[in-house]
Order: sequence, then C-alpha cells, then structure tokens
Amino acid sequence: ASDGEMMLEAYLRWGVTFARELKGDFACSVWDSRTQNLILTCDSLGKKPLYYCFQNGALLFASEICGLFHAPIPVPRVVDDVYLALALLQDPDERELTLFQGVKSLPGAHTLCFNGRDVKLIEHWRFPRNPPPIRGAPEEIVEQFCHLFSKVVGQHSRSEHPVGVFLSGGLDSTAVAAYGLNQGVSLSGLSWALPKDHGGQDERLYIERFKSRWPNMPHTYVAPDRGLLDIPPEALQFQCGYSGEMRHFVLHATLQRAAEQGLQTLLT
Repeated sequence: ASDGEMMLEAYLRWGVTFARELKGDFACSVWDSRTQNLILTCDSLGKKPLYYCFQNGALLFASEICGLFHAPIPVPRVVDDVYLALALLQDPDERELTLFQGVKSLPGAHTLCFNGRDVKLIEHWRFPRNPPPIRGAPEEIVEQFCHLFSKVVGQHSRSEHPVGVFLSGGLDSTAVAAYGLNQGVSLSGLSWALPKDHGGQDERLYIERFKSRWPNMPHTYVAPDRGLLDIPPEALQFQCGYSGEMRHFVLHATLQRAAEQGLQTLLT
C-alpha cells in the first residue's frame, strides 16, 4: 500500500487523532465528505512542514509556502516583522509564524480541523515531562539504546521513493547512515562542501573515512555556486517557514540536488 492509502486507512480506523498512532515523519490532509471536515496533520516533531492561510473565507494549505502563492486565490506577500526578528534572534519557541503575514505553519504534534467556518487545533502528542529513568548496567543501557536507535532509523527509512542522508561527517548523521546501511537500506549521501578558503571546519576528512567504510553508497558533494548572502528567490520561498533556522537558506542547493536525484526522504 502507498503512504496515502495507509494514512486514509489510519483515519478511517482511529478518527481525527489518527496521527498519534503513526510513526515517522509525515504531513497529510484528509477531506471527510461525510462530515464536510478538512483535516490537516503532521508528525509529532513537525519535521514535515505544512503551511496554511485564510483568504476570502477559504483555507489554503501546501507543503511549501511558494505553493500558497500559486493558489487561485491571491495570497499577499507581506513580510512578518515579528517572525523576522525572532528568526534573527534564533528564537525556537514560535512554531506557527512564518516569514509572511497570515501564513502559518502547522506545529508538530497538532491536527487542524476545519468545518468551513471554524478552525480547531488539537494536540495529538506531547513529550513526557518525567520519562521513566533508564536502569541497568552500562552495557545493558548501551544495548537498549542501540536497539531503539536501530529501530527508529529503520522506521524512518521506509519510503516508496529513494532515501537519502545528509552526511556532514558529524556523529549524528554518520550514526544514522551506518545503522541504515547495516539494515540493508539503500541510501544516497549528500554533503555540503564549503569553499576551501571558508573559515569554518572542513569535515570532508570524516566524510571520506565513512565513504571508505561504505564504498558502495552513492555520494555527492554539493558546493555553493554563489555567495551565502546572494540567496535566490526560490530558496527564500522554499525555506521561509523554518522559524529560528536561518541557516537552512544555505542548504537550498543541497535540497535541490536531492530533488534532482528523486530523493524524497532525507535522513539527518
């Protein structure tokens, strides 16, 4: 079954809060002709974006903000100064604001219900405030972690389409890629290659070490073809929903290369 078919089956089985039963990164919409309700929902951490706005009594939504600007009903492109200030301050708390006034981002672990008149936001998951402590000998705890980590990587690697990984050379992406490849997941690596005269840390040494361990994994270095301040308009439209994450602008070339390779699931 396709992802869409599984989402629909989950909605029919569990109703409006079906997202709490799903694992992985997702964002989807469901139109229920029986109740005349539109349902928008996303995963618990909001990794897959979903944007919406109201115009002339209609609810418009899309997985990219630029999609809203191509809707039949015009959406004004007015910069939200509050969002811009918070993003520059790296404020992580404002999850609904975007760069444009009136355009909102559906926060993670929430479901939006629209009946043609009113909108209701339902929180379908919340991170436990006091999770139970992990007990046992150090080697037992390591074994538990490895089991859970492997399970999570496997669940997030299930896709109808080719799966990629942002390989930075750091511990996080390296571990994710290694566990995925160990499970037989067919991964393609993408790495951001900074210019040699850049003052930042060059992690290509660690990336090359990983590639020597997994020589059969396709891998591509993506080098910036312009200055970091020379941001193309399409990058702005694609990434303007990441509150507090202005660094995502420079990843536009990497995301574009992933799209060219047909990669629609990207692990980090």
